[in-house]
Amino acid sequence: MKMNLPVLIVFYQSRKKTIPNVFAITKIHPPRLKLCLLNIQSACNKGLDIEETIIHQNIDMLALTETWLKPQGDESKIAIMTPNGYKFEHKPRMSKGGGIAVIYREHLSLKFYPPKFIEVKSFEYLECLLTSAQTATRIIVIYRPPISKKNQLKTAIFHDEFSNLLEYVLSSKARPIIFGDFNFHFDVQTNPDTVKLQTQLLTNNLIQHVSSPTHKKGHILDWVVSNDADRTVEEVTVSDLQISDHFLLSCLLNIHPPPPLKPLTEIKFRNQRRMNSEAFRHDLMTSKLFLHPPSTLDEFALNYNSTLRVLLDKHAPTKIKKIPFRPDTPWVYTDDV
Repeated sequence: MKMNLPVLIVFYQSRKKTIPNVFAITKIHPPRLKLCLLNIQSACNKGLDIEETIIHQNIDMLALTETWLKPQGDESKIAIMTPNGYKFEHKPRMSKGGGIAVIYREHLSLKFYPPKFIEVKSFEYLECLLTSAQTATRIIVIYRPPISKKNQLKTAIFHDEFSNLLEYVLSSKARPIIFGDFNFHFDVQTNPDTVKLQTQLLTNNLIQHVSSPTHKKGHILDWVVSNDADRTVEEVTVSDLQISDHFLLSCLLNIHPPPPLKPLTEIKFRNQRRMNSEAFRHDLMTSKLFLHPPSTLDEFALNYNSTLRVLLDKHAPTKIKKIPFRPDTPWVYTDDV
């Protein structure tokens, strides 16, 4: 992508002539969060693909719709798709199909809310509040299933419930971001449902940012909606990962992320300073090791180790503590050392 960089020309005086010293100044963007969305169409057998996408795309927060994960019993599948340093949160559908999940960096300050404020039937949603540097952003992930004879849903119900959701979200002081699979063709501007949704967004000073098809059939089904004035969302892109009929939707959020957590390592120790030495001595003197000592050296050594281990576990049990990880400093050898 071509960038027109400002050029700073500095003149310094020479005895003979003035020579321009020209160099470019590159605009440096502050750190931003990478937010992504994908209708995965069953995450059950795509755990490695999801993990690889998060790592290679350097994603801070990935929202998945149509996960098809069950409320219980899919813990191993969730572990596979969650990279180290990330957390997993989801709202599975109680029946077959559906479901929404969010995989995010563990150092992000995210608080998830149960869907108790707005009761809906026509779509699923997962709500969380992202706080960073005294800025709060309310993120709503939506999945609206297509109308079928089985669910007997009507678009009129969705419009009413979505209007209630907007009223709830906009009543908060937090900046709103609503994104997900709406299953409406945003690119078909003559569609009555699209027109009605557009009107709802414009009335509330909201804008839909996606302008490229998000589905293999060439329509914009996945949307990113935010306030038109706060410029929270930037650089919206769409890419085909070849693992779903939907494409990966990516955008950058103008949010200063908190610094990453320092890596921790676990250490095991015994707090022998607080051990009651008199009680330890009493138990040792009344143990079989002293009352009935073994006759051979090998048996005595085994009995000695096992007795001390049992007594230490009783009087000074092993504790685990997490401390910042400090890599070993490599030893540099020279002839002078």
